[in-house]
Amino acid sequence: MSDAAVQERPTNQPAPPPPPPDEENPAIIDAYKTFKITIIGAVLFCASALVIIFMTRSG
Repeated sequence: MSDAAVQERPTNQPAPPPPPPDEENPAIIDAYKTFKITIIGAVLFCASALVIIFMTRSG
């Protein structure tokens, strides 16, 4: 048998619990919050760059 074969779990170990639903999964909640903060930061950065560009053009 090759080393890449799937090894079965010993019977004396319990099966791992199923992952929580997406609404309760803390990793997904944190990733969503991080994504939202990143998007807000990018929008604010672009808006401030446009304000600086327009203020320097207008004189």
